Amino acid sequence: MDPHTVGRVEVGLKRIEVRAVTGEISSTGSHPSITLRGTPLAIDNKVEAVGFKTGDRATLFWCARGDEESNWAAGYNHSTGKFGVSEFGINELILLPAHNFLGVVAIFGGLFSLATGPGMILVLPFSIGFFVYVKKRHKKVRRAIEAALEEIKRRDSAQPTSVAEPDLDFRLKTS
Repeated sequence: MDPHTVGRVEVGLKRIEVRAVTGEISSTGSHPSITLRGTPLAIDNKVEAVGFKTGDRATLFWCARGDEESNWAAGYNHSTGKFGVSEFGINELILLPAHNFLGVVAIFGGLFSLATGPGMILVLPFSIGFFVYVKKRHKKVRRAIEAALEEIKRRDSAQPTSVAEPDLDFRLKTS
């Protein structure tokens, strides 16, 4: 098990690990970056819209299935409280093998069924069902990411914060 794993979810027959890294944002080139396994990685997909600035504390999530890892799936900026999800980071691992083909068939099947009149009753539910099925798979992974984020926030709030040292000088203070 990877030390960055913060959750697991089963989507159909696929077992997907949700992984996260928390750290300070630095800047490499035109994109913010975070250090993972000693390597700075750019935050260059839709997760960047959360608004990371150099010095912000952030948690970034990605998904993994076996040896295959997705791009950033979600990001949380601890400094601003903003959270963002990239569907593309999630979809890389949850989609069906022939997803694009099935999507095209569903769209054309739906359009064709609208043109045929009574045939619509037979074909349109399959077209709509395909997109509902994909959305349910996506929501399942998103809920796992959100649950992992809540656990990370809970753990961070439980850690004692650095408190200024008390003044232990009991001598009479006169000025």
